[in-house]
Amino acid sequence: WGDDEAIIRLIRDIAHRQGFGNQLAEGALKTARELGVDDIAMQVKGVELPAYDPRSLWGMGLAYATASRGGCHLRSFTPGAELEGLGGGRYSPQGKAEFVYQDQNIRTTFEAAGQCFTATAAITPEFYARLLSAVTGFDFGEEDLYEIGERVYNLERLLAVREGYDDKSDTLPGRVFQEEIPSGPGEGYKLEKEAFKAMLKEYYQLRGWDEKGRPLPEKLEKLGLK
Repeated sequence: WGDDEAIIRLIRDIAHRQGFGNQLAEGALKTARELGVDDIAMQVKGVELPAYDPRSLWGMGLAYATASRGGCHLRSFTPGAELEGLGGGRYSPQGKAEFVYQDQNIRTTFEAAGQCFTATAAITPEFYARLLSAVTGFDFGEEDLYEIGERVYNLERLLAVREGYDDKSDTLPGRVFQEEIPSGPGEGYKLEKEAFKAMLKEYYQLRGWDEKGRPLPEKLEKLGLK
């Protein structure tokens, strides 16, 4: 790590599946398992984590853990809100479940409509509802966009439950809870396991899911999915 020439060689080896690159091309989780060191892979549901360290952005940790497709920052992106003091800041569980729940809903709608993730920073849900109404001829309000996203998210969750995913899958690599950040502004911090459990529990309640992360019948009925 830190050898830029070696990194370039590995990228080429991964692309051409040559040498150790052939193993790395299978992804971090599968590679770690092959090497007998499962816990070293920084991934959720088999998808490697992006740039934002959940040890210093606790809401981002919840977002990774509950993203339908695994460790992903596109379904909910918390850094801006956390750095501005959401729920007491980035080292607090307060307010994170509500933010992630709502953010996932609206961003899911944006994605379904083909909206660029970056552009969502400049387009409000209210304005986007006007755009969608103009394009489709239907009368969409801001709340409709949140409900559309919630319906999609619950459909995705039903598929995940069918394939065996549950609360045990909605977690983070052990290193996030065990290893403190070694240097920089977040030095000495890690994501506290009990704080994470509290956020996940609150998130399930907001979603209308049971303690195993399964959508409850009344939630599906309310969303017209039953």
